[in-house]
Amino acid sequence: MKKVSSLRLKFLALIAAIILWFVVITVENTVYKFPEQISVEVQNLEPGLSFEGKPPRVEVYLRVDKEDLKKLTAKDFDIHIDMENAIAGQNELPVIATSENSLARILKVEPTEVTVNVSQTIEKTVPIEVQIEGEPAEGYIVENFDNTYKSAQISGAKNLVDQIDNLIAKVRLNGNEINDLNQTVSIELPASSTIPTDLMTIDPSQMAVEVIIESATAEKAVNVQPFFRTENERILWQDKVLVEPETITITGNKNTLDNLTSITTMPFEMTRLIRGEAITVPPDLPDGITNVNETAITLSLPEDETTDLSDGPTI
Repeated sequence: MKKVSSLRLKFLALIAAIILWFVVITVENTVYKFPEQISVEVQNLEPGLSFEGKPPRVEVYLRVDKEDLKKLTAKDFDIHIDMENAIAGQNELPVIATSENSLARILKVEPTEVTVNVSQTIEKTVPIEVQIEGEPAEGYIVENFDNTYKSAQISGAKNLVDQIDNLIAKVRLNGNEINDLNQTVSIELPASSTIPTDLMTIDPSQMAVEVIIESATAEKAVNVQPFFRTENERILWQDKVLVEPETITITGNKNTLDNLTSITTMPFEMTRLIRGEAITVPPDLPDGITNVNETAITLSLPEDETTDLSDGPTI
């Protein structure tokens, strides 16, 4: 009886060991999906044809030890489609997958076939728009810029090239610039474009941009004109009133000065000039503009245009 019981225990132990062995094998070398999708490489695409979209991506299922899975990267696998016999238009092609790492064996990829579109490659010349991002140091402005290329040539699939009307070259300022600077910048697709950059060739891909930086303030000589209170006064007297000085030098924001060719005086009493008085009035300066010499403006009339208004009506 004891012998039978001992044999039974040994048999049960053997069965348990076999089950445990299968469990260990299953856990240690089972099927896992690679944690990320892998881009399919395009090979043997004929000259004169271009890819129209992003490379397809696939899921890869592996026979691999769980710990070894953590060591793998996408570079451990050769996942590609052979475009040797592809034609312009839509192509259905099988995905060819090979593991280049002995730790893992590829069991399958999903999908097993992918649809890719290719079309005729064309070239097109488009203008380059320079964009200045940021500002120079406080008190300075970007006066102008000069770029070595005004246009560049793009090439790619026809339906993609047709979407592009201009390119962008961005110059980035860090807020410390007080002198002119030269930057070599990349020529890029516009921000509004959704075309992946690797589907388009840009030639040249870079260019030099010279940025002219000047003080934000400047001086300028402008004409002075009398400011009449009424339109009737202006019509009657604008060609007769004497202004001294006829020009003054003002200083201020350069952009504001660029738009100024003349300034006016503050309003004044025309009747005083008619009586023969010479009056002094300040110039009417825009905000941020100052009169360099703090010059007051003297207004008068020629003697033959004056009259005694003490007994007459006020004009």
